[in-house]
Parts: sequence; C-alpha cells; structure tokens
Amino acid sequence: MRLLVLTDGITPFVTGGMQKHSANLVKYLILRGHEITLVHCVTGKERIPTQDEIRDSLELSGNELLKTRGYRFPSLGSMPGHYLKESYAYSASIYKDFSSRLDEFDFIYAKGFCAWSFIEKKKKGQKMPPIGVKFHGYEMFQRLNGFSQKVQAWLLRGAVKWNNRNADYVFSYGAGITEIIESIGVSRKATIEVPSGIDNSWLVNSNTQREGAFRFLFIGRYEVRKGIEDLNKVISSLPISDSVVFDFIGEIPISKRIRRSDVTYHGILKEAHLIKAIMDQS
Repeated sequence: MRLLVLTDGITPFVTGGMQKHSANLVKYLILRGHEITLVHCVTGKERIPTQDEIRDSLELSGNELLKTRGYRFPSLGSMPGHYLKESYAYSASIYKDFSSRLDEFDFIYAKGFCAWSFIEKKKKGQKMPPIGVKFHGYEMFQRLNGFSQKVQAWLLRGAVKWNNRNADYVFSYGAGITEIIESIGVSRKATIEVPSGIDNSWLVNSNTQREGAFRFLFIGRYEVRKGIEDLNKVISSLPISDSVVFDFIGEIPISKRIRRSDVTYHGILKEAHLIKAIMDQS
C-alpha cells in the first residue's frame, strides 16, 4: 500500500508516547513492504531532521520506501485553546502541500488532529483516500484531577469528537479505549483495534542478579494521572537509605522533584542505550 502518515513528530526528535508509537509504526510498515510518506514536525527552534536522518534513526538507511516531509509545529501564544488552533493550522499546512497529490495514496493514517483539515475538505466533497485517525489515551473523556485539567478537557472534547465521528476509521488500543470511542458516537464497524507493542530490542531473555541497592524506576512525563504525586508522598514517608533508591526518567518539573540523596532525576533521555542501561539496573 501507499500510505500518507501524518504525525506530530517521531522519536528521538520529539519525545513522547505518541511519537514513539509513530516511529515504530512507520518502521515496521516499511519492513512489511509498504510505501510511506511520513509527515512529521518539531517544536520551537528545534532543527527539522533530514530524510536521511530519519531513515537512520529508524534503522532504514537508504530505504527508498520511506519519504519524509518535515514541518515546524505552529506557535500561537498561550491563550486558552491555543493548542487546538495550532493543531488546526498544522493540519491546514499539511493539506495545502498535499492536496494536489492525494491520488498518490491508498490510505491516510493520522495521529491526533493531524488530519483535521483533510476530513473537513472531504466532507465538502473533495475526493481523497480513506482517512483513519488515532488519538491515544482519550484523557479528556476520563476522570481528571483539578480545575485546570477539567478546563483543558472541556476545550478538547468537541474537536476530538468531531474528528473521530467524521473520519472513515478510528484506531483504538482496545478495551476501555474502544468503549470511550463508541461512547462519543463512533460505530463499532468503523473502529479498528490495534494493541500497542514494543521493539524486541527492549526485551531481555533472562533475569540478571543485580548487585547493590534495590532500584525503582519511573519513566514517563509528569502527569497527575500517572501517579507521580502519590509516589512522591510514599518516597517522602520513607527513611533515606542506601539499600533502596529511586530513579526518574522524563521531564519532571523542578517543583515536583524530591531533594533526597536516594532519588535521582535523569531528565529527558533520547538515546535508547542510556534508557536501557538504567532499566537493566532497575
């Protein structure tokens, strides 16, 4: 198949679960022989990686089945709703560049709001391939903590519903996510369940006897629902010890960090071998 894959970035150039999922998806579709045009972006002043750099990062050096087009994600200030405006502007930019080429593709796969403008034009009658969208956690429809999270969720719900209801297909992780998708008006026939997975290189085949302290590791971004604040309360209640230590990988705000000798914050790590080294000792 000839696929147009619209993303909001891929690892290691942009960090995040969606970005890692996008990178793996593209890599293994290419290895299955599909032809992919990958649309991706960076934020702020980050340099847009070249096509060869992306191929190299996916271990697809020289593979001509993969073509890429890079963008800079729009920045439209910090007023409430800015992310939705930026997402729509990003989608509109992609559509403008690809509108005359849509007959080159058999399917459009889009992360989040990336296909927003495409869906809008298709509803107005423009001919284009089937469009499948993939939102990930559907946090805006789940239980939330705090006023600010609830406001953000309220702002996002309408746009998420519209994109889901008007796409040709909606991709789901399955289970509870499928239930949420159906609850916002998407038919089961239009929902495609694809469970997540990881690359074999992240798996080990045997247990290793580790020396020294018993090491706990948290890896991920700061998010109340991920339980970091609960974890902080537990760590703070324990006596400082050389026999039990805690590591955090990810962008944890300074205000949410514990200042203790048995807690280490590694920040954002983009190099897989560095992450694996810490995981192997945990």
